[in-house]
Amino acid sequence: DGSVPRGLPARHVTVQKSDKEDYRATSRAAAAGVPSHVIKEIEAGGRVLQFHYAYSLIYITVWGYSKPHYLAPGQGSFLRSLPYTLMTLCIGWWGIPWGPIYTLKTLFVNMSGGLDITDEVLHDIAFEASRGRG
Repeated sequence: DGSVPRGLPARHVTVQKSDKEDYRATSRAAAAGVPSHVIKEIEAGGRVLQFHYAYSLIYITVWGYSKPHYLAPGQGSFLRSLPYTLMTLCIGWWGIPWGPIYTLKTLFVNMSGGLDITDEVLHDIAFEASRGRG
């Protein structure tokens, strides 16, 4: 499961690459004071995602990201991405030339589950926690 057995240093544990990356991110966060319940949720499969959106009007196209959305372990992202995807489908493709390009990119990202920003959020929480201790 990627966890380190008690009393065994992390460098002696053989795990898959993705497990190593998850372990490094969560152990850095723990060392920096991220609350243990947040780390446990993320280790159990919780994720923080962002979704794309685009809207256009003739020659102007705006393309951006949603606010971060937390998904509990096992929770799907389809319903969270739906408002951004529908808005993009309705008013995203009207701008020339970027509207259709950003609309297709948005659809691909949102239908692929969104952008996983969990590690970045952990890093930010750890940074803020370390600044608070300073």
